This record gives sequence, C-alpha cells and structure tokens, in this order.
Amino acid sequence: MSDGQVPLIENLGEAEEPIEIVSHFLDLPFVLFLDSATGATAHSEVHPLGRYSFLSADPALVIRSRGSHTDIGRPGGETTPVAGDPLLAVRDLLRPYASEAISGLPPFQGGVAGYIGYDYGALLERLPAPRHDDLAIPDVQLGLYDWVIAWDHRLGTAWIISTGMPETGPGREGRARERLEMVRERLRRPAPNRNAGRPPPPAVRRGQRPPPAPTYPVIGVENAERIGLRSTFTHRGYLDAVARVREYIVAGDIFQANLSQRFQAPLTQPPFDLYGKLRRKNPAPFAAYLDFGEVVVLSASPERFLLLEENGRHVETRPIKGTRPRGLGPMH
Repeated sequence: MSDGQVPLIENLGEAEEPIEIVSHFLDLPFVLFLDSATGATAHSEVHPLGRYSFLSADPALVIRSRGSHTDIGRPGGETTPVAGDPLLAVRDLLRPYASEAISGLPPFQGGVAGYIGYDYGALLERLPAPRHDDLAIPDVQLGLYDWVIAWDHRLGTAWIISTGMPETGPGREGRARERLEMVRERLRRPAPNRNAGRPPPPAVRRGQRPPPAPTYPVIGVENAERIGLRSTFTHRGYLDAVARVREYIVAGDIFQANLSQRFQAPLTQPPFDLYGKLRRKNPAPFAAYLDFGEVVVLSASPERFLLLEENGRHVETRPIKGTRPRGLGPMH
C-alpha cells in the first residue's frame, strides 16, 4: 500500500488472469483493456513483447473529436467545445498532472488512452473526404483515466494504481482513495452481466445514423452466407482495384497503397464474448478491447506502432509489413 502520497498503489500479487478481471468492470463506461494476450495466458512463457497489460474504465474526462470539432467532458455528461487539434488539447489537459513515472511498475500508470482513427489525418493533410461516412464515429476518442490495474506478466504481479485525477489540490488524495476502494469492491463481488448498463450507441438512439454505404454479399467463402457476411467490394471490383493500383505503381505515381475493404455481419453476442474468442484464436502481444459506447474496438496485432523510451530520446517501431528480406545484399 502507498505511504499516503498520491498516486496510491496496492499490490494484488498473483491476480486472476486479466480477461477474467475485466468482466468485473464491463458495466462501466469507456472500458479500456490493453491486453498483452501472449503474456497473459496461464502456464505459458511470456512473449518478449507481451510483458504488460492494463485495465481501466469510467474515465474522469472524455475527449471526442470529429472533423474540426472537439469537445471535452464527463462520460455521458455535459461537454465543452475546444478549438484546434484534439491532441494539442490533450497535451494542455495533461499538463497539470505531469509527474515522474514510479520506478518498478508497468509504464502506464494513469493518464490519457483511447484510439486515434485514420480520418484524424484529414487535420494534418489535405485529403479528399470519403465518399461514404455511414459509421459516423468520432475520429479521436480518448479518456483521462485516473486509475488503472496494471500487470507485469514477467513478474506475475498486478497492481492497482489510483492517481486522484482530475483533482489537483488537497482533494486529490481523497479522490484517489475513493477510486481505489471502488476498484477493490468490484474485485470482491461477482462480475455483473456482460451487457449490464451498456447503452445503445448515441447515433442510433437519436435516429441520426447516415445512409449506409453500398455493400455486397460475400460469395464462395464457407459460412459467409449463414452469418450474413457482406463487403464494401464485390470480388470482381476488388480485383479491378488491385489492377489499377499496380498500374499506378508502374507509372511511378505511387509506391504502395493500402487497399482495404470492410466486412460486416450482424453481431449476435456481447462484444466482449467475441473478443474472448478472438483472443483464444489469435493471442497477440498488442491486443485491445475498447468499449466506448457508440463504437467498440477489438484488436489483435503482432505489431508495435511506436515506443518512446523512458529517456524520451529514442523511438522504436516494430512493423511487420515490408520487412521481409528480398535479396542477399543490403540494397535488395
């Protein structure tokens, strides 16, 4: 336990597996589970990149951005519009809470986390607007998380860390204790129903969902018809698009393209159950489950996008695509 200074820290020892502990918090808003699934499987060796996992929920503040509009507020409460780049707004938001990381603990000890969508790039470059925007989800959604359960799978230990944010004065330690006790209490009692307290997406509630983009049934794939699987491409249309990309490369207009298609099907189970299946089938060192109400992100990736070392002077990336050796010499 802490010596009385915030943040407050409680060692949970050999806690349950992260996937089991998450179920105690699924009824809270903005569940954030950053899951090193390859390092969290019982009776298995820890993957060298899968050392840490993190869980939090019910952030003190939420930052949402869509296009040029950004707002900050409590989850489900009133919001305040903020001008400019949402990431600059986040930097300003974090400034009063800047502190040194506590040595010996996993690196995320509370702070801002969430997702930055591809369409955020439209704030950085001049890009054409997408033809269809039927999902109508925020480009950026981040939460200011004041508590976190952090696992070090190499040590086989977990901690509760409670920071007391967004308080900055004498009340900060009191909030940290209150939130720490909330986490303890949830860990003591049975996990709630997996759909408990989860509201329908706001755009659906308000009847504001834009018209859907054209989709086509997926043909020739086992069970695709049974589950109602559809794609934003026909098979022929996708092959034609690949051919056009190759022509652009030969002409020297581009050197690569990320040609993607969206697959969709009705979801007949709670999203977290689907994540559990994904985790079992494809355990990955950089997996995630983000339940942000209007959008739920399930991710299982072997790639680390960026790592900023503790000294702040060294950045590491670990991509998979484009890294296969192609010849004997360094220029190949």
